[in-house]
Amino acid sequence: MDTELLGTCSQNVKKGLEYLHKKIKEQKEDLSLHDTLSIHLLSCFDKQLLQDFLSLSQKDDFWEDAETWAYEQQELLFYCTFFEIVKNKNFLEVLKLIKNNQTKQGKIAMNDHEHAVLLLLFSKLEPESDFTKEATVYLVRNWEEIHSEMGYHWDYQSLASAILSLSEIDYFGFEKIIKKMALKLISFQDESGFIGVKEDLTDMPNWIFNSTAVSIQALSRIKDFDDAPLKKAVSWLKNQQLEDGSWGKFPGDTAECLLALFDVGEGPKVALQSLEWEKRLQLQMLNYKKPIFIKTIPPLDINLGSKELQVKILSMIKSAKSEIKILSLYFDMMYEDIIDFCKEHVDISVKIITRPKGDVTGLRGKIAQNVIDILNIATKGNVRKNELLHTRLIIVDKKEMIVSSADLTRDQMVDEFNAGIYLRDPDAIKEALNFFEKVWDNSSRISS
Repeated sequence: MDTELLGTCSQNVKKGLEYLHKKIKEQKEDLSLHDTLSIHLLSCFDKQLLQDFLSLSQKDDFWEDAETWAYEQQELLFYCTFFEIVKNKNFLEVLKLIKNNQTKQGKIAMNDHEHAVLLLLFSKLEPESDFTKEATVYLVRNWEEIHSEMGYHWDYQSLASAILSLSEIDYFGFEKIIKKMALKLISFQDESGFIGVKEDLTDMPNWIFNSTAVSIQALSRIKDFDDAPLKKAVSWLKNQQLEDGSWGKFPGDTAECLLALFDVGEGPKVALQSLEWEKRLQLQMLNYKKPIFIKTIPPLDINLGSKELQVKILSMIKSAKSEIKILSLYFDMMYEDIIDFCKEHVDISVKIITRPKGDVTGLRGKIAQNVIDILNIATKGNVRKNELLHTRLIIVDKKEMIVSSADLTRDQMVDEFNAGIYLRDPDAIKEALNFFEKVWDNSSRISS
């Protein structure tokens, strides 16, 4: 193990990791999906152990009875998402089985506990899918009702899993519900700090550790919340650790408790300098992705006018390195800049979608028709028309875009109040590119 990194952990975590590492190493060729959480925790301390685990996952017998996980051990499925094994055909078959069982109401499991745990899995794998969104809606609408119907044993575990799931999907969007769930979860805490109902432990004695551990994981996610119950639960859990560093007889129980202590900051530490650098990078990334409001204000007086939209669009066009995509209903401005750009950069793709030439009449219509024809020639036939077009959009190099209310016309770039959003968020740009291509495929070529 990486002893230097291990030395940055709390004493409880250090002892637990040493115990867990010893037990997992003893298993060698017998490692299976059941050890996924243990490997996840040990991976940063023993890279070779991780590689051995991943190699074993390529064998079919590693996945023996994997489909039963969809019904019996959903918790461990989530920890598979930290590894490449999520691309394994056997894992994908398990996901397919789960998804095929979703009801029209969005329910994805037989009971509330399983539903919440599986939602946590899909919140990591495909947070934007319809499947995940429908499952989320079902949980939000029904969690109070289904918890009142279930026995106490599943009640607190379901609450913890639900908090983790909703936090993963959209913490701030579900903050009120999450805190309401947390209050319910804390109602199961006794004076010692244990969270659960001890009468439920007759048949599952190991749950005395796991119920508190998973509750700690959930409570550690909540901001601006009374942390006294959390501190109390952590203290109780640490006091239950056995002399050999374990919690319970199974390595998985120890792994669950270690994960809880990781979540409250007792796991491996990084150097302050590295942490500060990561924070700076995160702030830079947030600023990079942050939307910027840009506007056009007509020059009603010398102090009021603004041509931010025009200036930004011209800057984007001139800096393009690979492609330009434009949606604009009409053109009578900046077309010369586009034409000049096409002449100077013949290797850069320029695609334009606009309204049919006949949409504009009179003198302005003649100018617009001529502009479209000239642009079509300059872009080598890459101008198309669409009568249903109503979007104003410019995307450059798959890296930046503007969505606005303004066409590339004098009226809307100079003489009217118009506004738009400039952004560089990769996910938003990806969606915008998909949208552009759909409009492109449903648009007609410009006839000469």
